[in-house]
Amino acid sequence: MNLHIVKNIIVTACFLAGCLNGFCQPLFNFNSGETVGKDYYAELPFEYLNGKVIITVNINDKPRRFLLDTGAPSLITEKLGTEIGLEISRKIYVGDQSGKQDSVKAAILPSMHLGGVEFINTPVLIVDQPMIFDCMELDGFIGSNQLRNSVVRFSFKDRRIILTDQPDRISGPAGESTDMYLTLSQSLPFIWIGLKGKRRGREQVLFDSGMNGFYDLSHRSYEIFKKRKIFKKLGEGVGGNSVGLFGHAQSRLHYKLLLEHMEICKYHFEDISVITTGDNNSRLGSQLIEHGVVTLDFMHRKFYFHPFSVAEVASIRTNNYPFQLTINSDNRLGIGFVWNDRQLPGVRPGDEIWSVNGEMMDRYSLCDLMKKELKFFTLPSLELVIRHSDGKLQKFVVYPE
Repeated sequence: MNLHIVKNIIVTACFLAGCLNGFCQPLFNFNSGETVGKDYYAELPFEYLNGKVIITVNINDKPRRFLLDTGAPSLITEKLGTEIGLEISRKIYVGDQSGKQDSVKAAILPSMHLGGVEFINTPVLIVDQPMIFDCMELDGFIGSNQLRNSVVRFSFKDRRIILTDQPDRISGPAGESTDMYLTLSQSLPFIWIGLKGKRRGREQVLFDSGMNGFYDLSHRSYEIFKKRKIFKKLGEGVGGNSVGLFGHAQSRLHYKLLLEHMEICKYHFEDISVITTGDNNSRLGSQLIEHGVVTLDFMHRKFYFHPFSVAEVASIRTNNYPFQLTINSDNRLGIGFVWNDRQLPGVRPGDEIWSVNGEMMDRYSLCDLMKKELKFFTLPSLELVIRHSDGKLQKFVVYPE
């Protein structure tokens, strides 16, 4: 079971700079900037850290750690912006995956090298979220706006990214394809997938390589699909289990669901555990690249998937314990949701997980919790000690459902 640390950043409104004679300034154009020269090809090794694809880029002749994130615009940390003396263009309103909104700085980054490819005049946000950037030791994100004129291939088995404007130079099969739709504001990539439960349906989803996990379903989509009985409801709970650009998600009603069948580029996945998200868009996450080669052809608006397995169906089955993890307000491992209170009577969102199978959880720092997958949640049962908000400790033995 992973902590759901996500960052999805969507531009939601125009500048804070104000209006003149009743007319707002035009929207900040994330779809600008370019590469120096054409006919480029680069192979970039990546680190896969708890579902995050991390590459090394070069800015001002220094190596920097960046998350490759197709679900956000390019951005850098406040610290890096100060170091390189980046001039602030203006402020804009953005929203994170939980629906929280605030203003952030925007600027134009003069130069960045990815392998032998130089990007110039790239629009970036400048943000400060210590929980995400400091723990993951990140200097920023490479976003979809920066990739919009390229072909990007995720090759998980050899931990390699291919970045090119010459798709014919990419060797190996690309797999089956589907049309890819790009948003006007920042070239976010959306594709259609097939869903099947008691009935069938289709959904247009964002491929978000910055999201750990396989699939998140938006509340908006669930309200449509539940009438068609495409998803089986396993439980519901009020709480939150994610951290976005502006901190912890607000507490709200979420659902734990099971999807019997999903089709992506004619390949089939089954037994998919799903948690609804407060974001407006459903998303496919980075776990997809663990199952096959993923290629995003932004140039021709095509999405390709070539599975590693020769089997016709891949199972995404996980242990469905009756709770979900979060990092609570004290930056401790805590309960995000209780899906079934029969096994956890009296436990509330935000209660601290004191120990698991006798192992004290305070031995894990905040950064440990963000960077490591907690393997004991694959076990057939767990002995939990929960510390309630009043400080009292209570022991439970819980089983997957």
